[in-house]
Amino acid sequence: MTVQKLPIILSMSSAAVTVLQEEANVGMESSCGDIDKRSVLAATCFASSVGALLFNIMPIILGIFAETKGFDEETLAMLAAATLFGAFAAVTSAAFWISRFSWPPVMAGSAIAASLTALAMPGVDNPDSYAILLVLIGFFLGLILAPTLAALGQATDTARGFAIATIVQVVVASFLAYSLPAFILPAFSNWALPIVILTCCALILLSYRFLPVSRRPGQDSDVTSLSVAAIRPATSIGIAGLVVMGIFYGGVFGIWEFLERIGADRSLEPSFIGSVIAMALLLGGCGSLISAIVGERFGLVKPVIISALVLGSAVILLIVAPTPVRFAAAVLLFNIGWNMALPYLYTTIAEADPDGRLIVLAPAVQTLGSVFGSLAAGQLVLGLGFSGIYGLFLVLVSFAVLMHIFSARALRRKIYPAR
Repeated sequence: MTVQKLPIILSMSSAAVTVLQEEANVGMESSCGDIDKRSVLAATCFASSVGALLFNIMPIILGIFAETKGFDEETLAMLAAATLFGAFAAVTSAAFWISRFSWPPVMAGSAIAASLTALAMPGVDNPDSYAILLVLIGFFLGLILAPTLAALGQATDTARGFAIATIVQVVVASFLAYSLPAFILPAFSNWALPIVILTCCALILLSYRFLPVSRRPGQDSDVTSLSVAAIRPATSIGIAGLVVMGIFYGGVFGIWEFLERIGADRSLEPSFIGSVIAMALLLGGCGSLISAIVGERFGLVKPVIISALVLGSAVILLIVAPTPVRFAAAVLLFNIGWNMALPYLYTTIAEADPDGRLIVLAPAVQTLGSVFGSLAAGQLVLGLGFSGIYGLFLVLVSFAVLMHIFSARALRRKIYPAR
């Protein structure tokens, strides 16, 4: 199967969406898609883990491409950027269709389209053709991810819903980060990644009746509790928060995508690297758990500064010629620091935008920042080696933290002057 068959793939998936849309319209008024039901929450959280799958296990995927296709670092960075570009296009488009279409048929149709596209991967060796396939797969998985974020935001206990989704994501990513290089790749070679995508998408289709359905709009926002004078400057703060999110992701993703290559450069065994990344993904969720427990007890600034220090400690361990133990500690600290910071970056955007017009763009901004970090990292590795991406991390994360400090403090002054 070649890239020339992509029009067939797209037409088949379009037909599937049409059929599923007609079926969904019949039962749209039922409560089967209520996000507060456990079965729906479980299906939604799993779908979110599939939508974010390629991002979460990107180091392993790039390692597979390097092993099976012989791609160099510049090509790997290009393929990562292609995947993220597809996801960026999907989540950006969600702002226009998320309230117009029924979510289950969009998610199921996207799962079918991603599966059909994945079937073309084993027969492709040209990097440019591979990039086209990854753009499409990233796009279709992004269409799966967007409704899950909107659904979790409609839960009665929003924080609990996002916390459970995070746990499911790290469990799924950890399992695949370990099993892909250790078992699936040796057994299936070029078919390893397509089989993972096909399996995950099949599970989404099997859980179709439990996929979330949008609740009826009409609930008033809290915007009336704020003065108009406060809302306008707060909106600009929310935009600044999105910029912070993008810059932060540009800094951390440049290192994240090359963790497998950094370990290989230190002559560490691929199976060991995969195991370390898997465990770090799983235990890194403790960072979000810490943030959930602490909440805003210490404000929005101090936790982000602490997270940045944890990230910096991880990078130092990577620099000082890591032994296996140091490498494992570095990857674990990196994931913990990353997960600790995110809730506070999200909170700054959300509190500055009571109507939710900006927070829905956070995944798109994260993807855009990741694309920039991926492309910049690829060029820096070619010219300066891995020291180049360490410098990129230092500049971008430091600037993001400083900008977050000003944004968070301005938010408190403008909207919550009494705090």
